[in-house]
Amino acid sequence: MKNILIAVTACLVAALVGTTAYAQHDHGSHQTPKPMKESADKQADHIFISYEEARQALIKGSMPGIKIAARHIGLSAKSADQPKLAELSAKLEAAPDLKAAQQAFALLSDEAIKYRETRCCNRPVVVYCSMEKKSWMQTDAKVIGNPYVDAKMRTCGEVKAD
Repeated sequence: MKNILIAVTACLVAALVGTTAYAQHDHGSHQTPKPMKESADKQADHIFISYEEARQALIKGSMPGIKIAARHIGLSAKSADQPKLAELSAKLEAAPDLKAAQQAFALLSDEAIKYRETRCCNRPVVVYCSMEKKSWMQTDAKVIGNPYVDAKMRTCGEVKAD
């Protein structure tokens, strides 16, 4: 039972931190979680995954979801040594309402797109809305999901970079 609790705790910590993998080393009758540094690509994946969660939360209008995703972006950005992304994710997390969250997400998106350019693989696409004059990233290039507009205009946008 103790081994299961240690393993579950290690997995939860890894999920919350977003950038530390935990390896199990067998020392007789017990296992001890030992942190191992993940690759830069894996760290980028965590930033992109949390960013997509924030975009989806914006589309749904879920302030709790936005705040949770913003927190995850910040943790991943700090681990990836991306202080500007961490700073902007904190502003998104602190947004008091959906309109402020959309504005904070636009600033975060601009920085995240710059960060995306430094990554080589498995990057989200960049989409631009000429009506809002704002960009964002998303994982699906086929179905536009604009986080800045109401539901009637959700598909407004054009893929600018694959």
